[in-house]
Amino acid sequence: MIYYSPENAYSGNYSLILNKRCIYAMPYVKNINRCELELLVKQPQTKYQLEVGVMSDLYDASTFVPVKTINNSNTDYNYSWVDFDNPNIQGHYIAFRNTLAEGYTGDYSVNYIDYIHLDNSYSCNGIRGTDLPYTDHFDRYTTSTTAKTGEEPPCWQLVQEDVTMTDEYKPMIYYSSANAHSGNYSLILNKRGIYRMHYSYVKIDTLQLDFYLKQTQAKYQLQVGVCDYDGSNFTPVATINNTSTNYEHVTVNFSSYTGTSRYIAFRNILAPGQIGDYSINYIDVLVLNYRPATSC
Repeated sequence: MIYYSPENAYSGNYSLILNKRCIYAMPYVKNINRCELELLVKQPQTKYQLEVGVMSDLYDASTFVPVKTINNSNTDYNYSWVDFDNPNIQGHYIAFRNTLAEGYTGDYSVNYIDYIHLDNSYSCNGIRGTDLPYTDHFDRYTTSTTAKTGEEPPCWQLVQEDVTMTDEYKPMIYYSSANAHSGNYSLILNKRGIYRMHYSYVKIDTLQLDFYLKQTQAKYQLQVGVCDYDGSNFTPVATINNTSTNYEHVTVNFSSYTGTSRYIAFRNILAPGQIGDYSINYIDVLVLNYRPATSC
C-alpha cells in the first residue's frame, strides 16, 4: 500500500510499503527483455531482503523467477538497478518478493520503495570506476538527418521542467554539423529545466567533467551540478556563461561537492534579469573521469 511517513519516504511524505512475505507484481510489460528497472529501496532491518524477478502467470506463484536480490548494508534508502536483458528471462510481469536473510524466520519483511523508473533502453547500468573515462560524442544513437531527431541518449532523463515542455522541445540529439563540435550530432538542451546523466557508483567529489559547450545567445547560461534521482536536491557546482557564440571547452571539477547525491545534472537557466522559456545549450564531446590529483 501507499504509506504516509516523511521519515520513511525518500522525499515528500509517501512511499510504497511491502511488509509481509509474499509476491507483489507490476502491470503487464510487453518486451521485458528490453527493460531495466531503477528503484530506491529502504530496509529498516538488515535481515529484510527483496527479490526482484519476473512472472509469466500472475495466478501461479511458481512462475516467479528471481533476477536480483536487494540486501542493503544499511537502513537508509539505497539505489538499485535490475537489468532484464537476458533471453532466458521469460514472462511479462516484473514482480517483487519479500524475503528474509538466511537463518531468519518470521511473517514480516519490510521494504519501502520510492521512485521506481522502468526504462526500455536496457543500457543504464550506471557508471562505475571501470567505465572511466566515460566519453560521449552523441553520434552513436541515431543516423537521422532531421534537425530535431527526437532521440534522447539512453539513461539521460529530463527530471524537472522549469517551464512547460512538449516532446518537441525536450532535450535530444540534434543533427547539424554547424552546431556540433565534431561530427554531425550534439546534445541540445533548449528549454529551461534539469537534465541528469547516469547514476554514478563513483563518489561525485572524485570526478571531473570536460565537454564542449555552445550558447547561441549571451543571455543563455548552464549550471552543472548534482541531484537526486528525481531532480531534487540539485546543487550547482559551476555556472557557465560563454564569452562567444562558438563552442568553448568547459571543465567542471566536483571536488567542492559535499553532498550524497549521485547524479551529475545540467540545468538550463537565463542570465540575471532575463526572462523567457528558452535557454539553448549545445553539448558535445563529453568526458567524465577522475579529477587529477592535487599536488601537496
